[in-house]
Amino acid sequence: LEKTTPYTFILCAKTRIGCGETSINRLLTMEKRDRPAAPYPPTIIESSINSTSLILTWRKDSDFNYAPIRYTLIEYEEEHITLWKSYDLINKPDGQITKLLIRNLKPNTKYRFRLASQNDMGISDYSRATNYVRTKESVPLFQPTIDYISTNQPCQIDIYLKDFDSIDNNNNNNNTRLKVLMKSISNEQIFQKSYHSINENYSIHLNNLCKDSNMNDTHVLYVCLSNTIGDGPLSFAYYFHIQSPAPTHISINSLNVNVLSSTEILIQWNINQILPSTSYRIRWIAANETNKEKSLITSYNESNIILDNLMPFTIYKIMINIFNINGDGPIREADLVQTHEDGMNI
Repeated sequence: LEKTTPYTFILCAKTRIGCGETSINRLLTMEKRDRPAAPYPPTIIESSINSTSLILTWRKDSDFNYAPIRYTLIEYEEEHITLWKSYDLINKPDGQITKLLIRNLKPNTKYRFRLASQNDMGISDYSRATNYVRTKESVPLFQPTIDYISTNQPCQIDIYLKDFDSIDNNNNNNNTRLKVLMKSISNEQIFQKSYHSINENYSIHLNNLCKDSNMNDTHVLYVCLSNTIGDGPLSFAYYFHIQSPAPTHISINSLNVNVLSSTEILIQWNINQILPSTSYRIRWIAANETNKEKSLITSYNESNIILDNLMPFTIYKIMINIFNINGDGPIREADLVQTHEDGMNI
């Protein structure tokens, strides 16, 4: 080959059927030449900008004044971060390429770009940078994880999330909130939705939950991040029970006592609302033993009980109330009753 003459080489794979797709033209020369000059600045296609990508185009320089361009090097810089970073050094665009889709950008973030050319002699200076362009906002991509839910207080819960340092790598999180979806699993009701700001403890407090008539059922809860664009992925489901308040508003509607024998009294009661998380406390005291009150506890699904081992021919005061772990409801007293004389049964 002549030293000062440029040559074009084209390669293809050939079989007996014919030649395959040809390679990109390669312009080579035997003459020693310099590293490339700085390329023209790239251009960003406005219509291509979305939340995580955009298309960058640039003008291909003539390489008659220096050795052929092998690669184009791309760098980017985020606004407020004065550090240029290389874009995909492993898969550098071939020197013949003049357009590239830039991926894996952060939503709602300003970027600018610059180029350099590389040949066999070295790397050029970088081009002038583009103006800053902002990627579009996206729905949150981060999936929250529920660490645990505290149900120690009646009618309220505290949700604690595992820490996360950033939210979708988004530099502007003012519009990002936590969304809570909650429902009872015993019916097909629509999820109750609530929105909460993100605090430093990554916690959410919900109260006034006892307004739900199904508060004694098992509930399921999800959490996700939400912004003006939409909702991110839901957390895994978390199941829990809401602790009921003290039943101070629930009274025994009716209370009847019947003497069965000298040692037994039948007690029957009625209540409008049966609450699985409650029990009944029955207390009785003999008129001649005012300092020796006795009591027993029955299940929420009971409506009668027989007191036995009582003293014959003795007047008793009998009381009943509903209660749970958080306190007692109103006390209902029965009329005074007297057991039969010993040996006398009804």
